[in-house]
Amino acid sequence: MKNLKELILTALRRKVNEVELSTILKKGKNKIKRICEKKYINLKYGSEIKNYKDKFKGKRCFIIGNGPSLTTDDLEKIKDESSFAANLIYKSFDKTSWRPTFYCVEDYNVLEKNIDEIKKLSPEYEHGFFSGNIYKSLPSDFLKNKKNSFWYVAMFNWESNPSFSFDISDYIAEGMTVTYCNIQLAVYMGFSEIYLLGIDHFYEPLNSYSEIIGAANEVYNVPRLDKSTLAYRKAAKVCKEKGIKIYNATRGGHLEEFERVDFDSLFADNSTPPPRRNNLIAAYCIHACFYKNRSTKMMALSAAVNFKNLMMLISVHCLI
Repeated sequence: MKNLKELILTALRRKVNEVELSTILKKGKNKIKRICEKKYINLKYGSEIKNYKDKFKGKRCFIIGNGPSLTTDDLEKIKDESSFAANLIYKSFDKTSWRPTFYCVEDYNVLEKNIDEIKKLSPEYEHGFFSGNIYKSLPSDFLKNKKNSFWYVAMFNWESNPSFSFDISDYIAEGMTVTYCNIQLAVYMGFSEIYLLGIDHFYEPLNSYSEIIGAANEVYNVPRLDKSTLAYRKAAKVCKEKGIKIYNATRGGHLEEFERVDFDSLFADNSTPPPRRNNLIAAYCIHACFYKNRSTKMMALSAAVNFKNLMMLISVHCLI
């Protein structure tokens, strides 16, 4: 009870006498606690989160899932891109030089059971976001003095449709998948093109994670695919209205709420370019023929060069 009282006093930033406080608690301890925790988190972290508003306006990003389709080659391709990842993605770090720009955890079970490993991750990502619904249950030193790591308020508000938050400094709406959280983070930060990768959107026991994560036996919560589908549908709708493009670049999978795009096509500059004919004369034709007799040698050299996009064949015959 003492901790709850202190939380209320801190969150509301005003003095409340014992009689008044007891009356408040009797009216609804759990409800008041949730309200005060929300205020406390927003007072402490909300103002800092606001610094991310439109910070990456007009840029593109990748939101990474941990599904079976995800490969190290895919991650290597985006190592110079802004990317969001979550939960057990850190188990792939020993197999790739890629690291996420933003790392997020909203599942209490994931955080609680992997707390020792996650506590060590801050050097591996640039910005961290963690669900405030679980912060009171964790060690007091978690995130303490961690630069660019924040608690956010997770709001579960399901009626017939999920909500979508355009102001994550106030709250982030839950969508039965951490990917929904990352979409809201990306939208708030101003990304205008969002690509989903490794989000297979299906559940099969012992086959729900990518091999590079190697956590096939870890089942923290059975996915509610019916609910997360509604969340994705909501994201597609509201983002389209705002002119924000979300594409599904996952190889295969069952997520069809977003327009699909071929992942490899996003990196045309990384494909093998055709030979540059003006620089690689040998790629076309260089040959030398030596004709020997008693007094002369004949060398014929044929080379193809590029001049204003027109090929000119030059033959040089040198009498030696």
